[in-house]
Amino acid sequence: MGAEDSDTADAADGILKPVTVYDGHMSSPAGEENGDTDVRAVFSSAGPGEPLSTGEVADAVGRDPTVVADQLAALAKAGVLDSKSIDGGKRLWWERSTNDRGPFEATGSLARRVVEVIGEPVFEIDADGTLVAVNDAFTALLGSDREEVQGRPLSSIGPGNVTTQLDARLRATEDETTTTDLSLEFELERVDGTTVPVTTAFGVWTDDAGALLGAVGIVRDDRDRNAREETLARQQERLAILNDLHDIVSDVTAAALEGSTRDEIEDAVCTKLVQSDAYAGACIAEVDPTGSELQPRIERGFDGYADEVTISTDPESPLGQGPAARAVRTREVQTCPNVQADPTFEPWREVAARHGFSGCVAIPICHESTLYGLLCLYTDRDDAFDEDERAVIGQLGETVGHAISAAERKRAMMSDDIIEIGLQCRDFFETLGLSHSPSGTAEFHQTVPVGDDSYVLYGTASDGGLAAVEALVDADETPQYESYEVISTDGDEASFEITLANAPIPSVVAANGGYVDDVQLVDGDLFTRVHLPPGADVSRLIAGLRDNYPGIEPVTRRQKTKRRLTEDDVSSVLESALTERQLAALKAGYYAGFFEWPRDSSGEDVAETLDISPATFHQHVRTAERKILDEFLDGR
Repeated sequence: MGAEDSDTADAADGILKPVTVYDGHMSSPAGEENGDTDVRAVFSSAGPGEPLSTGEVADAVGRDPTVVADQLAALAKAGVLDSKSIDGGKRLWWERSTNDRGPFEATGSLARRVVEVIGEPVFEIDADGTLVAVNDAFTALLGSDREEVQGRPLSSIGPGNVTTQLDARLRATEDETTTTDLSLEFELERVDGTTVPVTTAFGVWTDDAGALLGAVGIVRDDRDRNAREETLARQQERLAILNDLHDIVSDVTAAALEGSTRDEIEDAVCTKLVQSDAYAGACIAEVDPTGSELQPRIERGFDGYADEVTISTDPESPLGQGPAARAVRTREVQTCPNVQADPTFEPWREVAARHGFSGCVAIPICHESTLYGLLCLYTDRDDAFDEDERAVIGQLGETVGHAISAAERKRAMMSDDIIEIGLQCRDFFETLGLSHSPSGTAEFHQTVPVGDDSYVLYGTASDGGLAAVEALVDADETPQYESYEVISTDGDEASFEITLANAPIPSVVAANGGYVDDVQLVDGDLFTRVHLPPGADVSRLIAGLRDNYPGIEPVTRRQKTKRRLTEDDVSSVLESALTERQLAALKAGYYAGFFEWPRDSSGEDVAETLDISPATFHQHVRTAERKILDEFLDGR
C-alpha cells in the first residue's frame, strides 16, 4: 500500500468509525501540495489557540497580505482555523484546539476528500449543535450551499435539539468508552420548504467527564425506503380488503341461493353487502317496461338515494352516461371510483355528497342472455374498485342472476294457475331486415342452453319450411343464427337443429318467470304461446320481446290451471304408452341396477333373466325410454 493510500485509509477510518484518536498540531498530510503549507506552519509554531493577525501571518510567510487573507479565509471555511473581527476592521486568526475538533476536522483535508468520494451526506456539529462542517452531498440534499449551512444550528433544519437527545442517550448508556454509536430519525427541512425523511447515524466524542464535545452524522435519505414501506402497507391493506370481500361474496352467494323468491334474494343480497365495512349502500334496480329508465327495486344502507336520482338508458342523454347506464348497455361491470371528479357522474354529484359516498360500481345481474337488473354498490373508500376487487364482486352478477332465474322457474312450475299469452309477429323476416320471406312451416320445440351464451334449438319443418330455417342462418342480418343441421327426414317432414348465439324469446320469457310453450313460423309469420306465473308483468314481457322483435304483438290472454300429475297418472302413462314386454324390460333393468353407474348388472345379465337376447333387451329399453320422454317432454 502506498503512502497516499495509507493516509486515505487512515482518514476514512477516522470518519466512518466512532472512535477517533488524534494528538498533535495541525499539519499537512504527506504528499499534499495545496499552497498553504507555510501558512499552516506559522500557526503550528504559534500553538493551538494563539491568535495572529493577517499582517503577522503575511510577514511570516513573506507574501502579500491580500493573498494571505484569502488563504486564511479558506482555512477557516474548512474548519481548520477560527477567527473574529476586532476594532478597525482587522481580523484575528488562530488554530482550533485539537480537543475542539471532531474526526471530520482532525484528519484534515484528505478526510474531507474521502467524505466527498463516498457520496453520502455528512455533517459535523459541535457541543452546541452548530453545523461546523458539511460535505457537498449534504448541501445538495438541503438544496443549499456551504456558506448558508455552516454556522447554523442543526435544529434549524428539522431534528430539534440533537445535542440534548444525544447527551441524554449518552447518560443512559452503560458503555464507558469515549464514543457511542447513535441514530436518529427525523424530517430534514430543505430550503424550498419541502421535507425529506432521513435516518442519521452519529459518531460522537466526549471529554474525560463524559460531556458531549461534538458529533459527526452520516445521513441516509429514507424517501425510497418509506415509499417501499408505504407501498407494502397499501398492498397488505388491499389484501386484507380482498380477503374480506371473498368472505362477503361467499356469504352473499349463500344468502342468494337460500332465497325462495326474487324479493327474498334481492333483500338478502343488499342486506349482507351493507352489513360489511366495504360498502355503505346497495341497491338493485331494473329497466322499466318502456326501456328508457332504471327503476329501483330495493335499497339498503341509504335512505332514499335511489328515489332521488333519475338514470336514463339513452346513450345520448346526459343522464345516461354514468356507470349504471353503461352497465345496462354493455352487460359489463362499470365503476366510478371518484364520483366528484368523474364528468359522467356530474348530474348526481350533489345527491352523492349528501349521502356521503365517494365511489360506486354497477354490476349487471344476468343469467344466460337475460338482464334481470343491476346491483349498484356505494362506498366511501378512496381506493375502491381496482381490478382485483372488480373481479371478486363481478361474480355477484352471475350468481344473483342464476338464483333469480331458478326462483322464477320454480315459481312458474309450482303454481297451479298460469297466464297463457299468445303473440304474433307478422312479416317476421321483414322485421329482421330480410327482403325475402320463405313460405312453409317450421316449429321450434325446445331450446337447450349449452354454455357461453350458446344454445341449440330443436324443431321440425314441413311444406318447405327448411327454406325458412336456411334463410335465417344464411342472412347477414341474423348473425345469431349460426348454423343448422338436418337430423332426420320422414317424407315431407324434417327434424333439424339450429346453433344460436343467443335466444331472445326464451331468455326474455324466463326473465319474467315463465316458459315458452311453442313457437311456429308459418309462411313468414311468427306465432308463439308463453306461460307466465300469476302476477307477472305482461307489459314488461312485451317490452323485452320488442327490444329484439319490434313487430311482436299480444293477440290472446287466458287464465289456465295446470293439472298436476299424480302417481296414478304416471302409472297410467307407463301402462298405456309401453307394451308389456317394454315395461317388463324397463322394470327388470331398473331393479337389477342396469341404469346405475357403474352398472350393477349388464344388459346380458338382465336379458338372461328375462330369457331374451341382449339385442332384444336393448331394443325394448330404448323404445321405452323414447316413449316416456315423448309423454313428459313433448311440448315443453
